Amino acid sequence: LGFGQTFARERRLSREVIRRKTSKEVFSRKVKYSQLQN
Repeated sequence: LGFGQTFARERRLSREVIRRKTSKEVFSRKVKYSQLQN
């Protein structure tokens, strides 16, 4: 396992984490907005 492969995998993992985090934030924002609407 080369250093480049490990680095690429780390970057991919961090990208997944970031995507999950942002989607969670968007979801909570939508929930808050819908609660405000009602």
